[in-house]
Amino acid sequence: MKIQTRPERRDSLENRGFALVVTISLMILLTLIAVGMLTLSSISLRASGQADAMSVARQNARMALMLALGDLQRNAGQDQRVTATADIAGDAVGLPLAAGAQPLNDKSVNDVSKGLTAVLPGTRYWTGVFANSETGNPFAASLTKTPSPSVVRWLVSGDATNNPGTLPSDAAYSIGANGEVGDVAKAVVLAGKNTVGTGAGAIDRYVVAPLVPVIDKTTSKPVGRYGWWVGDEGLKAKLNMPKTFDNKANYSALVAQRRGWETVQGFNDPGAPYPDPASGVHQFLSKIITLPQTELLLPSVGNPVGGSSPLQNVFHSATVDSRGLLTDTLNGGTKIDLTAILSGTLPTTNPIPSIPNYPVKGTTIVPTKVDGVNTIASKMKAPTWDIMKDFYDRSKQLSGGELIVKGAPSNFAPAIAPVVTDFRVLMGVRLKVKDATAGKFNLFACGKIAIAIANPYSYPLKWNNDIEVELVNQSNSGISPSRIWGNLPAKPPFISTSEAAVFNKTVFRIKAGSLTPGEVRAYTVGSSVKRPTNTSRLVVDLKEFGASNPSNFDYCVELGRHDGIRGSEAVQCPV
Repeated sequence: MKIQTRPERRDSLENRGFALVVTISLMILLTLIAVGMLTLSSISLRASGQADAMSVARQNARMALMLALGDLQRNAGQDQRVTATADIAGDAVGLPLAAGAQPLNDKSVNDVSKGLTAVLPGTRYWTGVFANSETGNPFAASLTKTPSPSVVRWLVSGDATNNPGTLPSDAAYSIGANGEVGDVAKAVVLAGKNTVGTGAGAIDRYVVAPLVPVIDKTTSKPVGRYGWWVGDEGLKAKLNMPKTFDNKANYSALVAQRRGWETVQGFNDPGAPYPDPASGVHQFLSKIITLPQTELLLPSVGNPVGGSSPLQNVFHSATVDSRGLLTDTLNGGTKIDLTAILSGTLPTTNPIPSIPNYPVKGTTIVPTKVDGVNTIASKMKAPTWDIMKDFYDRSKQLSGGELIVKGAPSNFAPAIAPVVTDFRVLMGVRLKVKDATAGKFNLFACGKIAIAIANPYSYPLKWNNDIEVELVNQSNSGISPSRIWGNLPAKPPFISTSEAAVFNKTVFRIKAGSLTPGEVRAYTVGSSVKRPTNTSRLVVDLKEFGASNPSNFDYCVELGRHDGIRGSEAVQCPV
């Protein structure tokens, strides 16, 4: 028997184990895919959880916003309500309180508590809603006493069941020196270092709000928290308000149309100051619609100095969104348009009886009766609405573009005249040597006046005749007028009607001239004037302060002669 053998093929030997390698590779790949899918799933789950948490947080924030708006409308929506920050609490002279100090201005002039408390870092800028504590007729009460405000509520999250709710003096809402609250479960920082900076005094500018838990109805456990605070934009000065009206013949142009931010530290950089009306970029102020946008116009206000930028320093005093309504905070409703009423003819009867002092011809501005009861104005003859109307109609009495001074025809009729804004009388004694060896002097009574007059109109005011000012003694019988008193042989008077005196029939004269709208000008005695010892009329011309050396008392009216002969004109005094 013949046996034949065949050799194995070489390629079969070389491919042995290939299937195992492929299998292992596929298993590794599948494992990597599985791990990747698990990782992706985990990431997706975390992202989904974060999205859910973000959604819940946003819902809580929206709920807090709605609650804040509701609280604002409920407590501050009435026309008679006003708002102010907790920082209104002050010391005895009205200066801001130190943190934790009790206010010394909590009582009104009627000894009614206003509800003010100590303030802390974090609560100083809480907004309070105040109401008139008068329970009767507030208008009638305002004619006899000053209204007394009292806190209705502090506009922050927290106790929503009791008024005034959470108080600014609660230490749970105070900021520590590290800029954080003591218990993060009770309070949250809403305005912190990124808003108000970290420089000196920045901690006082922080704002903290109480945290309120959101309770799950099913588990009765907290599932989130929210906090809110209502800032008072109405108390702030606008940064984006340009001057838009310039007409000296219009009262609207005489009042401030803009805020002088160029005088505030940090806004007065010589290289790029806050734009005043004369600057080329003043017109762009109105384009600022958010506070941070101020940096686009004034880059320097965003540069930190000592930890805080100028813009952060004024966070609680600057705004671009302040708005106001012409509401009657005493009676409610909107205020009447006085300009529209005065531009026409005053009515003879009151068209709105609910407003007791409505402008009516022949009536006083302070009503004589309220609810049928006489007021303190029942015996007053002025001021009347007719005088107000006459003042409004001044523009119809122009002569060559100017108002001409005109005296009042009676004590109760209007005049066209400058307003005396300041009047001062200075009285003194001058010593003249009579006998140097014996140490004897003569005493001379002397005095001077200083007067400031202003143009209250929106038109130039001119007086064609000299203005005369005279001091008249109207002391009651038996009352001695001012003089030099003491153990003296004679007592020279300063003013008298029966004897020679410094001011007796002394007429101070302001020469004819004019004042521009709103201008104030001061006058005084500009030379040495000797007053004869008689009762004849003496005219003394006054000079403007700039040309009169007002601090020099040598420039005065001096009574008596100085030749040392007639002792009756002076007083001999041993020294």
